[in-house]
Amino acid sequence: MHKHCFEVVDRSLRDVLTPYDERNKYIHFGGKVVVFCGDFRQILSVIHKGTRQAVVNATINSSKICIEDRDDVDITLRIPDDVLISSSNDLIASIVTVIYPSILDNMKHPSFFHDRVILTPKNSIVDLINEYMLLLIDDDENVHLRYDSPNNDNSGFDKPDDIHTPEFLNTIVCSGLPNHKLILKFGVSVMLLRNIDPAHGLCNETRLIVTKMRQFIIEGNIISESNICDKVFIPGLSLTPSNIKIPFKFQCWQFPIVVSFAMTINKSQGQSLKNVGVYLPQSVFSHGQLYIVVSRLTLRNGLKILIVDDNENLTNTTSKVVYK
Repeated sequence: MHKHCFEVVDRSLRDVLTPYDERNKYIHFGGKVVVFCGDFRQILSVIHKGTRQAVVNATINSSKICIEDRDDVDITLRIPDDVLISSSNDLIASIVTVIYPSILDNMKHPSFFHDRVILTPKNSIVDLINEYMLLLIDDDENVHLRYDSPNNDNSGFDKPDDIHTPEFLNTIVCSGLPNHKLILKFGVSVMLLRNIDPAHGLCNETRLIVTKMRQFIIEGNIISESNICDKVFIPGLSLTPSNIKIPFKFQCWQFPIVVSFAMTINKSQGQSLKNVGVYLPQSVFSHGQLYIVVSRLTLRNGLKILIVDDNENLTNTTSKVVYK
């Protein structure tokens, strides 16, 4: 813990409690059990369309721990050579080869995927990497299409909804909503987007390996920390998106999963991994993202970073965003 923060809380509690019991002034934290939580270095609260000020205001914003020895807002860092991927003709192929070596030989071993992933700032880049990985796997693909339908209460009239057509609803992409087109193959790594059965490890962001696919159910093995290697079944679910970006309601039926050979930096928060590839075709854009990337690792030699500048050339510098 930061020394200054520790001393301030310690002194405050002792001063408050001293009038009630003189002995408390000699005991750390006035003899009270104190639990500190939160890490300002990590990604902050997500505020929809929030400004920098709104984001900071939603978290700890008055402690000196947040501002000592830190510059605001954008710091240029040089990445050490030993963690850089320094040569590449095909950027995505290069980082995939480093993080998922000999992937076809390891497809039958779920433990191979347990502690490795590629991280990148945005979902659009995540999708490109996952699509590339699917093409590498020599197996028949199963395509599952999301079934969307508008809620009847979107209109006060008893007539068909000519605006929110299924074709239009199929194009909606938002956080927490499965893609309209879900392509799966045997051995593919996927991540849950909903809490299904927490008691048996089926929680939001749990990662699995697909072992069987049917029309209405998918079988898989858990590869996340808890309940690892357990065989589980994922049903298709009827979902109603609650994202405030969508000004109307609709229902969809789809498997609540997404392919997860790659994921966004935000999604990786809380995980511990041994092999992490960081693909930065553009710099991180939010406070704490770069910190999250390098703190997922249990071993330094498991970190590999591929950085591209504005001219699509490899570079060894990137930005770190820090809010005071």
